[in-house]
Formats: sequence, C-alpha cells, structure tokens
Amino acid sequence: MFLKTPSNEARLLELHAGTVYVVQVRARTEAGYGAFSGDTLFQTLTQDPEKPHPQVALIAGTAGVGTLLILAVIITAVVCIRKHGSTNEPEYCDKPGQYLIGHNSKVYIDPFTYEDPNEAVREFAKEIDVSCVKIEEVIGAGEFGEVCRGRLKVPGKKENYVAIKTLKGGYTERQRKEFLSEASIMGQFNHPNIIHLEGVITNNCPVMIITEYMENGALDSFLRVSDVLCTRASVCDCISQDICV
Repeated sequence: MFLKTPSNEARLLELHAGTVYVVQVRARTEAGYGAFSGDTLFQTLTQDPEKPHPQVALIAGTAGVGTLLILAVIITAVVCIRKHGSTNEPEYCDKPGQYLIGHNSKVYIDPFTYEDPNEAVREFAKEIDVSCVKIEEVIGAGEFGEVCRGRLKVPGKKENYVAIKTLKGGYTERQRKEFLSEASIMGQFNHPNIIHLEGVITNNCPVMIITEYMENGALDSFLRVSDVLCTRASVCDCISQDICV
C-alpha cells in the first residue's frame, strides 16, 4: 500500500484485524524525495464480536505515521539550519541521491530518485516547441539514436547552432527514462566548462535533447588531432582545476 498525504497525518483504511503491519515514511520537499524512515511495526487488535473496535488500528496507524512525519520535518529543518549556518566548512548532503555542487551549495538531485522520470525532466529542462528546431545533418550516432546538427530559433532570441540528440523508434520505457535522465542531469548545471542544455522535445516523435553545439567536436577527438601535446598529468591537472571551480 502506498499513501500520499499533504499533512503530517495519514489514515490507514481497510486494515485486517489481528494483522501485523510495517509502516515507512519519507518526506518530500522542493529538492525531491528524502530517504525512507526505519520500519515501524504495529498490530491491529483481534476484533471482539461483542465489542468491535474498528478504529483502534486506524488511530494507532495515524499516530505512528504522524509522529514519523513530524520527526522527518524536524530533522530536515535542523539539517537546513546547520547548512546555512556553516559557510566556511565543506558541506555534504545526507539525503540519498542528493549532492551539493558549487560554492553556492546548490543541491544536485539524481533524476533516478524520482518515481516519475517525466517529473524530473519537467523540473530541470525546458520543453521546446518542435517548430523552433531545424535539423540540418547527421553528425554521429549515440547509444539511443542519431546525433544531428541543427538550428534553434526561439522567439525573442537569435538563431544559433545546436546539437540534437534523438531517441530512435521502438524504444522501451527504460530506454526513454535513461535517455531523458541525461537532460535532467545537464539541466542542473550552469558552468562554462559544461555543455549547456537548451531544452527537450518530449511531446513529439522522435524525442529530442537540444544542447549547445560543440564546434570542435567531441573532446577526445579534439585532443587526438590537436597540435598541442599534453601529458596525462597536465590533462588531469586541468580537469581537476575545472571541476573544483
């Protein structure tokens, strides 16, 4: 049984008499879902034919769920206060699938923690109208389909070249989830050393991910043909510096 509630209490209905139940609770904030709480066990009473008590299990379940929800809210508040109060020490997020990125402590959320992958896409990526995109040529092939070069003309902005990743036909729901998770990840970053996500097209076929166009091609190919000879140590040093920025 899975139950959602906007408040700090919930009603567990249609419980069987004399049965042991296990309850887990997790809170959801703007940052996404938190971790599940530990198991809380309770047993409903065996119903007495002369003195039926159908509400006993309901009250016990409601009390247990309400208590866990209150504890989850308190713990979340304490963690947030500590994070805002400590600016000179490195910060880490205790929630599974969530990590702090950058010096401004922006929370990165693993899109696979969402029950509905479409919700993660809607939160981190902008839906682009298919009429704004014009595919010009195929420049490669990815794991899920073709990679194309094209133009993006969004109303109010100048036209620019973009890279277009497409999801090939006949895909499974798992492949679609993995394909769109790339957009959900890229949409959480805004850094000159990371490819910028322009948006996604999910309301038409094929499904597309639109990113900025890399004029010099893939990084590995560029390094192979580059005239600049770099040692492995210098490359690793540059990468580590860019990651830490």
